[in-house]
Amino acid sequence: MKKSTFRSNKKYFHVSLEYQTTGLLKNLDWIFIQKNMNAVARLYEVEIQALVMMDTHVHILISTFENKENFFCEILQNKIHKTANLENLAEPIMNYSQYLNTYKYIYRNPVEAGLIEKAEDYPYSSLYYLLGKGSLHCEVCDHLNLIQNPLHILKWLNQDIDYKISQLKLLRQANSFSM
Repeated sequence: MKKSTFRSNKKYFHVSLEYQTTGLLKNLDWIFIQKNMNAVARLYEVEIQALVMMDTHVHILISTFENKENFFCEILQNKIHKTANLENLAEPIMNYSQYLNTYKYIYRNPVEAGLIEKAEDYPYSSLYYLLGKGSLHCEVCDHLNLIQNPLHILKWLNQDIDYKISQLKLLRQANSFSM
């Protein structure tokens, strides 16, 4: 695991790829996804920031210094899905607020799908492994320093509100105390 910082000279993207898990062999699918993703990420110098595998798709938060996100997506799609989907699969993230909302969206996806109650309990997520609940087969950057402040990050991830709304609520609470 590498520590990373949000930098404006980097480009950040939310990637969603089709992938159909094989039910009983879901653990093998998870390892397959990670190993292929790690190989392609190294080839194209892409950092993986967050990763979640659902039954029909995979969500990835990536960063790169170069314009290599579409190459990364195409090669990864070919490796895991065996078909080339030439659509632009990488949605650009324009600012830190959008980054935080995307990070939260990815990790809350299994919660919103009704698979688990807390984001940290989903075993097919890089969050699960960043918290030391198992081993990871790909390198994931700990951009939000989850390891140093897990309770704060997990509390935020398990709230069903986006970053801007939570910031407004905190600001209102702070203003009400100062009056």
